[in-house]
Amino acid sequence: MKLSLSAKLFGGFALAVVPAVAIAVVGWTRIDAAAKDEKRLASEGVQATMHITEARRGFEVGIAKAGLLAYTTEPAAFMKLREEISQNLGRGSEQFRGLEEHITTPEGRAKYAEAQTAVAAFEEFAAKYGEALDKKDSAALLKLAEQSPTVIGEMNAKLSALNEYVGQHADKVAADGQDAANRAKLLMAVLGVVSAGVAGGVGFFIARRVVAGV
Repeated sequence: MKLSLSAKLFGGFALAVVPAVAIAVVGWTRIDAAAKDEKRLASEGVQATMHITEARRGFEVGIAKAGLLAYTTEPAAFMKLREEISQNLGRGSEQFRGLEEHITTPEGRAKYAEAQTAVAAFEEFAAKYGEALDKKDSAALLKLAEQSPTVIGEMNAKLSALNEYVGQHADKVAADGQDAANRAKLLMAVLGVVSAGVAGGVGFFIARRVVAGV
């Protein structure tokens, strides 16, 4: 069947437009996916860092205030200080537990588990310290005081290691996101060359047919 000139022109135009549409669709999909992944993972990194920072602040303030107990003799002030310590340590524990959902990689979960063990040991230590205070058990308090540098030091070390990992992972996420965007741009460039070649070929073919009077 012989096609009219208008039909051939329309068909040629369609062949030229299809690659351009493919470039737009594929390029947009790839770049949008990369941007969403980077944004999600970056948000998790920010949340994880915030939780670690707040957990450490709660523990450190509670520990610092616990050091004042020995110098607080007035009963009301002593009980008030005990309450503040409990609130600070509780806030630290709460922030640490909230951190878990923002640790998504196997390596990160392993480091979280190590920190979790250290935090649990510290919480047990703090509970025993509180019991010894309630009983006014000087021998137990002395023993716990000897243990405190090890228990607190281990917790701080594991939290620092976890915090370092979170920072390194955030840097890696940013680099991976940039790589994904670069790959999408390269794909768009390749498709652009192909599209230009197809469009040029179609245009040349149509021009020849028009000149030939077809």
